[in-house]
Parts: sequence; C-alpha cells; structure tokens
Amino acid sequence: MCKKYKLLMQERYGWRKINKDNATVWIKESLTGLNIKAIYSQLLYLRGLGYSDIHTILSWLKNLKGNFAFVIEFTEYTIVAVDKINSIPLFYLETKDEVIVGNNAKFIKDHVDTDKWLVNIEAAKEIAMSGYTIGRKTLFHNLYQLTAGECLLISECEYKKYFYYTYSPWKVLYRSENKLKDQFSDVLQVTMSDLAKSVYGRQVVVPLSAGYDSRLIASGLKKFGVKDVLCISYGRKGNYESLIAQQVAEKLGFKWKHILISDATKKLFFLSEKYEKYKNDFESYSSIPAVQDVVEICYLKRNKIIENDAILINGSGGDYITGGHVLDILDYSKNNNMWNLFLNKHYSLWSKLRTTDNDLCIIDTLKSAASARGIETPSNITEFSALYESLEYLGRQSKYVLNQQRSYDFNGYEWLAPLWSENFLDFWEKVPLSSKIRQKLYIDTLLENNWGNVWQDVPVNKAVIQPSWVLPLRTISKFAFIPFGKSIWHQFERNAFQYWMDVTRNNVIVPYRRVLFDTRGQKNIFSWLSEIYLEESAGVDLNSLMRVKR
Repeated sequence: MCKKYKLLMQERYGWRKINKDNATVWIKESLTGLNIKAIYSQLLYLRGLGYSDIHTILSWLKNLKGNFAFVIEFTEYTIVAVDKINSIPLFYLETKDEVIVGNNAKFIKDHVDTDKWLVNIEAAKEIAMSGYTIGRKTLFHNLYQLTAGECLLISECEYKKYFYYTYSPWKVLYRSENKLKDQFSDVLQVTMSDLAKSVYGRQVVVPLSAGYDSRLIASGLKKFGVKDVLCISYGRKGNYESLIAQQVAEKLGFKWKHILISDATKKLFFLSEKYEKYKNDFESYSSIPAVQDVVEICYLKRNKIIENDAILINGSGGDYITGGHVLDILDYSKNNNMWNLFLNKHYSLWSKLRTTDNDLCIIDTLKSAASARGIETPSNITEFSALYESLEYLGRQSKYVLNQQRSYDFNGYEWLAPLWSENFLDFWEKVPLSSKIRQKLYIDTLLENNWGNVWQDVPVNKAVIQPSWVLPLRTISKFAFIPFGKSIWHQFERNAFQYWMDVTRNNVIVPYRRVLFDTRGQKNIFSWLSEIYLEESAGVDLNSLMRVKR
C-alpha cells in the first residue's frame, strides 16, 4: 500500500523555509552557510538525479561539511538528512497511511491524531539504563529519530532509509608517533584557522573549565587572532574548575566571568515554566534533556551579559574522539568481558536494572545497530575497542552530549562544534588504539605546541574534592566501609557525598533525601534525570521497569 508523505515542520530556532528553482528547502545549519550554498548550486542537478540514483545522492551528502539538517522537497521525491553527528535532530512517524517528517518530536505527537501512541518499553528501559535510546527508536512505537549520518529518500509511494556516513575507528593507518603528532598539529592548524574565519568578528563565548578541550578552543582562538572572546565558568564559588579557567583566560588576555547561581535559584529554575518550555521545545523522546549549562546560558541572556549575536563554542566531543573513552587493555585484562566493560560505562545508571536479562537485551540491540551499518562482530580487543568507540558515537555522543547545544538554540545563540569537524573525524578514526589510550597523542601534542603558553604551567583536570567539609567525613566513612568491600563503599559515596561534590550543582533537581536513601543503585545526576524524564514524557514508572522481564 502506498503511504502518503506529510511535513510537520516549524520555522523556529534557526530553521528556515526557502523556495527556489521549484523546490522547497527546510534547513538549519551552522553559521558558515556553506551547505545552503551547496544546496542552492545543486538543486537542479539533484532533481535530475531522481529517486533511483541513490549512490550519487549519498556521495553528495557525505561531502557536505559542518552541522546541518534539512528537508529538500522536489515534485518527484524528497531528501531528508541530518549531519554526520546528528547535531540537529529530525524525526519521522510511520502511520498506517502516512510518513510524517518533522523537526520537533512533541509537535508531531501533539498534532497527529492516532490511537497508536504506544510506549516502547524496550526504549524506556534503554533510557533508564543509559539516558538515551539505541538506534532510531523513541519512547513511542512508530516514531523515529534519524541517527548520525542518516537520510530518508521519499518518493510518491515509498520511503527508504540509508546511512551515508558512520564514524569508523577501525580504519587505522599506522604511522610513527612523530608523524602522528605532525599530522595532528596540521589538523589543529586548519581546524582552528577555519574557526577563527567563521566567527566574522562577532563576540565569541567559550564555556571554560579545567580540562583540555575548552582550553584548546580558547588557546586556538588566541593563536589565530580572535580578540572579542569572553570565557565563562560556573558552579560553586571558588571551585577548582573556575579557578584554573580564570588563570587560563587571564594568560590568554581574554575576559573571564564566573556565573554564580545559588542552589535555591537553580531549584526554582527546574520548577519554572521556562525550563518546561525548554524541555518541550527540544523534546526528542530518545534522550533525557541536557541540563549541563542551560540555567547559566538563560542567566547570561536574561542579564544581557553577552551580545545578542554572540557565538557559543564549547569543547564538545574532544575527550571522546581523542581517546578518552577507548577500551584500555589494562581494564580488559582485569575484567576479561568486553561487553561488560561497555555496559558498566554506558548502561549502569541504575544498578538494579543491570540484570542478566537486561544486559543480554541491550547487547543484542547494540549488535543489531552495528550490523545495520555493516560493522562486523569484533574478534579481538583492538577491533572491539573500535566498535566500542563507534557505538558511543552513535549513542551517548550524538544522542545526548550534542544536545547540550540546545541551551544555545533555546536562547537564540548560534554555535560551532570544531572538535566534531570533518578534520577531526577523518584524522582520529585512523589513529591506532595505542596512541588513543589515556589520550596520549592528544595530550602530548597539545603540551608540545603549548598554544597561548597555557599548557605547561597551568594544571589540567586537577580534581579537588569540594566542599572542604566533605573530605573528613568521606575519609572516615571510607575506613568504616573497609569490611564491606569496595562496591558497597562506592555506592554509599554516590548516595551520601556525590550530591554535594557536584561542581555544577545540577543535582539539586532532585531532593538530597531521595538520593541519600535510594536503594536502587543510582549512579549520578543522569540516573535521576532518566527517572523524571520517563515519568513526565511517557508516564513510565522506573520501578515498574525494574520488575519487567524480557
């Protein structure tokens, strides 16, 4: 049976509708404008290709650069696509008679009259365990999200799904360490030079921490002559992240501001209509909401601290893509279970959900997602580490981490994601595992280049337990728990102290009493966000999932 095609798009948050050459283009992209120019120049060519010439269309999509999502409607067929990292989401709904495409999942759900809004319990369980779904699925059956490097081709009577790009860290090209450093230095030069050209003299705002990635952004802007830069930090007053960020900003000659927001003010924000609007406007039904800095960005906007046309640039993706999350051979030697290592890191928000049955279900689903992209089953630790990276790219990175850009969208700011550039993707997927473990190549190169003179004498990621009153209590408790074993101690630490040690103070979204007395094995703030999200978005009770068997 033929399915009708329907669009439910909103011209909001940077989305534009353009009519040109008898085609309708809906597009949102990074501020470079490169892709709309590429689309303009190719409209007649693309129409001439037609629905059947899929390989040429996929090749054209793969050559597009930057962050984008678009729908191109011709009379004969329609192309729907997101970029290589799914930085700007698109959704589609399958009903009995229609395929409906839109740029807001909640808008689709609220405006389609169907009796088939059935909750996908497997998707709910995935969110409960990790914070996001696996693959295209959302919390509701028949509603899907395009995944990183994916497109739809829709003709009069059918539609097909294609992957035009998958991050592939098994495409290793072995080189000497010195050669790798030289090539990565070249990648940095090109990436940061392009970044400097892209800001067009506008104010740049960099959320700056004590880590490598945001420091790379700030020092790169300095090296390539960008002058109007404001570095911001936030969290508890006097926290180590802010103190080190201040040192970095001052050495670079950039303005720096600490955004201090009280716990009480944060609690009120998370209960406010503004936060409700933020969640609704960027609802995906496939990931918990990103709260990393939404309170702070709203504060900057409300108090007119930054320019209306400011560009936000964070270090998103840097720790992941440069090897911060790869499978360490030493970890494997201790565990000897590759899948268990992956689940421990990414699917353990609630330890009570880590049952044999649930683990097998998640592993089977991950294998299916990999197989759909032609990724073969690994036979050794090196191959599995590559799979490990690719699955995280398809899951946590493109489903949740990149959602942090939504706080910029919500407040009307444009953004760039240079550490997700094609330069970085192409280079790092070819770097051997040995050079990625503990980010060896990345760190060594940054230290040797020493851009802005902020790498060799300013600490990086020097974690300090704060507030100070926690330290003696934590030490006493640690000794008291020695007879009970490390796992019991770590769970007690997460319940009793982690709430107060959170620098961002986003933990206040849930009362401390709930955290302290939890017996379900909560891991961190994302555990509670998953519980709240499932209840609010789909009416799913977390405790019921802990009783459901496969």
